[in-house]
Amino acid sequence: MISLNVDLGERSYPVRIGSWRDWELEKILDPEMAGSRVLIADAKVWNHWGRDLESAFGSVNVEISPLLMESGETGKTHEAVFRIYDHMLANKLRRDGCLFVFGGGVLGDIAGFAAATYQRGIRYVQIPTTLLSMVDSSVGGKTGVNYARQKNMIGAFHQPSAVLIAPEWLMSLPEREVRAGLAEVIKCGVIRDPKLLDLLESIEPERLLRSGRLEEVIARALAVKADIVAEDEHDLGVRQHLNFGHTLGHAIESSTGFGQYLHGEAVGIGMVAALRLSTRVVDLAESSARRVEELLRRYSLPCRTERIKGSELLAGMEMDKKATARGQAWVLTPEVGTANVTTRVSAEELRDAVSYITGV
Repeated sequence: MISLNVDLGERSYPVRIGSWRDWELEKILDPEMAGSRVLIADAKVWNHWGRDLESAFGSVNVEISPLLMESGETGKTHEAVFRIYDHMLANKLRRDGCLFVFGGGVLGDIAGFAAATYQRGIRYVQIPTTLLSMVDSSVGGKTGVNYARQKNMIGAFHQPSAVLIAPEWLMSLPEREVRAGLAEVIKCGVIRDPKLLDLLESIEPERLLRSGRLEEVIARALAVKADIVAEDEHDLGVRQHLNFGHTLGHAIESSTGFGQYLHGEAVGIGMVAALRLSTRVVDLAESSARRVEELLRRYSLPCRTERIKGSELLAGMEMDKKATARGQAWVLTPEVGTANVTTRVSAEELRDAVSYITGV
């Protein structure tokens, strides 16, 4: 069991990484969370691992009836949020209650937004079941839904009360989803923790899920995010570094209707473009850019897209949340292990990066 803490003063919360049998729920579910409780669960995940979760809660005499929902980026809508509101109302969830979320990042974002807005905010606990949600979206308090073909256009910051991670549950995931989650892990290595890249290079990709290093991989990635969130909770400064690869990644998702690429796959391609920009704008060594791209390929992540025209990607970035009156904010890396934010990317440099990933 590995324990981390997201340090936000009075709103700090624990992260547990290990078997659900070792979470010490009696310490997590303290008296302040003793009100009514509701569980939102991914239907497929519940079929695989619901009995484990029931056993975990049963060990502390907690019974929860789940609302089962479908996963997927196309379902990240306000209609899904209203289904959760209806379930909470039907179960008479009060302001002193708690919402538990059992599933991947999409469900976590939707349910987190519901928790942020139900009765002006209630507690919620993230129980992520995909690698992507374990290393990224479960920590940090970003919640939201897609709107008008734009990624997370409506949302709120609302920190969870705890994050509970059982890596063993990844065994039921399709291989493609596991690979997609690794894009965010690699991102954390690029922007702050080069030793995480060393670790990934030392593991045979096909052995990752059964590797004794999996908890360490998850913990190192989460430690990067936890530290950054503690420094900049509301995304006004250093937290923007976590958007490395996301500007073009989000444009790829929205341009394809959130259906052709998984989030991590789109971010992986976006990182390749960001590496290209980094060599042109902030003097990243070509060898470092090749190293990261080779690591993405090692874990079978796409590094190019042939499905989208460059003009569509450029148009898709116009309404990106990271754009300001001063221009599009780009997270670049001058050296692996560091990152910075700049708006000084010329139209020619951007076209070059887009051409690099589209081949056009």
